Amino acid sequence: QVLESMGSGFAVLEAVPGDTGEPVDFTILDVDPAYESIAGSERDQIVGRRLTRAVPGLGRVWAERCAESLSTGLPVRFEGYNPAWDRWYGIHAGPMPGKNRCALIFTDITERKRAEEALLASEEKFRALVEHSLDGTLILDLEGKILFANHAAARLADLEDPGELLGRNVMEFVAPASKADALRDFEQVAKGIDAYVASYEVLTTREEERWVESIGKTILYNGAVSILISLRDVTERRLAEEALRESEEKYRTLFDSASDVILIHDLEGELLDANRVATERLGYARDELLTMKIVGIVTPEFAALV
Repeated sequence: QVLESMGSGFAVLEAVPGDTGEPVDFTILDVDPAYESIAGSERDQIVGRRLTRAVPGLGRVWAERCAESLSTGLPVRFEGYNPAWDRWYGIHAGPMPGKNRCALIFTDITERKRAEEALLASEEKFRALVEHSLDGTLILDLEGKILFANHAAARLADLEDPGELLGRNVMEFVAPASKADALRDFEQVAKGIDAYVASYEVLTTREEERWVESIGKTILYNGAVSILISLRDVTERRLAEEALRESEEKYRTLFDSASDVILIHDLEGELLDANRVATERLGYARDELLTMKIVGIVTPEFAALV
C-alpha cells in the first residue's frame, strides 16, 4: 500500500537457472495492484509467466539486472524505455529472502523523461541559435560573473575559445569611461527592469577599444536567476558617425565663416540653409529666411531669371 501510494509497482520474481546454474530468466511469482495499473497488465495474465515474455522489450534488461543483483547481493537501480508501452520506468532490483528470488520496485517516469527530452531539445536549439549568431551572447550571475559565452562574444574580446571567458567578471572588459553606465544598467536589469538597449565602450584582451550595443534580460539558468546579455559590435558604425560629425563640423565652420553670402535651396526654391553673412547682408533672421523662397529675396525684375 505504501508503494502504491508513492506511485510505485512491486513484483516478486524467481530465477530460472540455465545449464551453468546462472539465471537466464525469471518467473513472475506475484505483482501488486500498482504494477497492474502502471504496466497495464492484469495479474492473472502475467503471474507464472517468464519475465522476458510478459514484458516485451524491457523484460530482458530487467532479467539481467535482477541476475546482477542476485550475484552481488546488492540492489541495482536503472531506467528503461518500453517501446511496446511507450513508457519510461525507474526501477530498483534487489535480492529477497528465499533462494534465487528478486524484487522489482518500479515507477512510471514517462512524464519526467519527456520533460527532460523537451528541455534538452530546447537547450540544443538555444545553443544552435547562439553559437551561429553574429552577435555576442553572455549569461551572467547577479554578481557579473560570466557563466556562458558564445564564439561571437569571445571574438569581441579577441579570444578564440569562449571557455576563456567563463568565471571572469564582465566588468573587466568595460572601459573606464563606460563603467558607471554599465554598473547602473546592470543593477537595473538585476532588478527585473530589462530589455532596453544601451551602448558601452569596451576593452579587448589586447586593450583595444570597441563599442558595443547591449540588451539584457533576467532569465533562469541552471535553476538560478541570471542575466542574458546580447552584444553587437558597433565600432565601425560609431567611427563612421564620428567621421560624419567631424565632417559636418568642418562644413559648418567653413559655411559660417565664409565672407560670401551662401544659400542652400531645394528644386522648388525653398530655402533650406543660410550662412551668417547671408543674414547680416540681407537683413533677415536665419529662421525667417528658412520660411522663404529664393525668389523672395530678389527684386521682381530678377525673379524670372532666378
